[in-house]
Amino acid sequence: MRSGLICFIAVGAAAFTSRFAGPARAADPPGGKSIFDLDGKQSDPVSGNSGPRPATRPGEPSGSNPIVIHRPPVSRPPAANQPFAVPAFEFLARAELAVKSSIHPYPPQSVADRQAIAKKLLQRGLEANDPAEKFVCLRESRDLSAAAGDLPAAVSALSELSKTFAISALGMKVDLVTKFDAATLSPADARSLAKYAMDTGAQAITADDFDQAEKAFAVATAAAKASGDASLVQSAATRSGDVASLREEAARIKPHEQKLVADSNDPVANFAVGRFRCFRKGDWSGGLPLLAKGFNKLFKALAEEELAVPATPQKQFDLANRWYDQAKLQPDAAQLSVYTHASVWYSAALPGLSGADKTIATERIAEYPPPAPPPTTVAKVNAANGKIAKEFWFNDGGPPGNPATRIWLQTGDNTWEERYPDGRLSRFKVSGPSEDADHPGLIVTKLNEAPVEVLVPPGTEGALIYFRFIGQPAWIPLGRIHVGPLPR
Repeated sequence: MRSGLICFIAVGAAAFTSRFAGPARAADPPGGKSIFDLDGKQSDPVSGNSGPRPATRPGEPSGSNPIVIHRPPVSRPPAANQPFAVPAFEFLARAELAVKSSIHPYPPQSVADRQAIAKKLLQRGLEANDPAEKFVCLRESRDLSAAAGDLPAAVSALSELSKTFAISALGMKVDLVTKFDAATLSPADARSLAKYAMDTGAQAITADDFDQAEKAFAVATAAAKASGDASLVQSAATRSGDVASLREEAARIKPHEQKLVADSNDPVANFAVGRFRCFRKGDWSGGLPLLAKGFNKLFKALAEEELAVPATPQKQFDLANRWYDQAKLQPDAAQLSVYTHASVWYSAALPGLSGADKTIATERIAEYPPPAPPPTTVAKVNAANGKIAKEFWFNDGGPPGNPATRIWLQTGDNTWEERYPDGRLSRFKVSGPSEDADHPGLIVTKLNEAPVEVLVPPGTEGALIYFRFIGQPAWIPLGRIHVGPLPR
């Protein structure tokens, strides 16, 4: 009787273990190598960089074989507009082994093969339902595109990664630019990489992440040299050398930022923080509203004029001249930011200028080129359009039908119109999908008017619509959209 009971308990325990512990951990490949790398190191799931295999329990030595409790991967989509968490290591490991085993040879060696396989992996990642497979395909597409020197394709894969998964978009951008070998690129591609890396560095500075800024500007400097563009080399070198002083100045500005938390209208703190953001960090969309509340009457007037968005070429040209004149009076470290900001307005005014004014604008744009938006793959526009309402409206807080109500209509595959009840009309062209995971949607650019971009959000009732000045990273909310019947 007792022996029968013992046998029953043993069988039951074995069944319980089999049911809840999951399958046994797969053995390592021959030679003890990881399925990720030939050197037996584990790849970081986000960046793909190799490093020592981490311990999974406190005190466990690196490289040991811990007991793994297997749980099924989550294959259902997250809540609307909510990204997936990055899948656990064990699921990424299986997915990577499956993906790489399906491609022969892997990794591909020729540039053409890398580009072709990167394109297939991007499509596979877009269509995959399993988060681990989706993550691995998009990450590998990014890395193969970078290895092929194809920046737009790499940015496209990175955009999908940052939209789909809860990862640091800034960290991923910096990681991306460091994967390129500028020496192997054509002058045109090296120039594109330099501009993208400089834009990434500027975003890092805006976020006060000076370590990431140093990495991005180092890539920008190398790429600028490979491009042979002397002005770009000078600009990249200046921004790279400026990071240390920016770090110190940011520390000095902290008390003023804390003051604004307690009193958002303090004129001294508004001027100090606004000037630092605009003139030193290049964050004009974040700094102009503060300058407009500052004590300095000259910069207050300039900021208010710009925030009102002058619409005629002559007003834009006049504003550009005033910023250009102020740049001359600033310390050396602040001049470049103000000069390039003046060029943003010169560029906006240029199509409507003639004679001497056009000559001045052209020369100054060439001397201090305005920041360029990062490269994007316009092929993604159609996919983004599928999620966006073709007509909607929003207002600035007044009732429907008042002059602040704005009706948006998609008038073509790549064109939009913004209509006011009083007959005013603005036209926009599609620039591409947003690459900011926190601000999904479609970016459209105003035609023949102010240098303004608008972020058209996915067609969800109550979603925020944003605008920003071209070349600036920060989006400013305009209002919440309504996708019901349009006001008449």
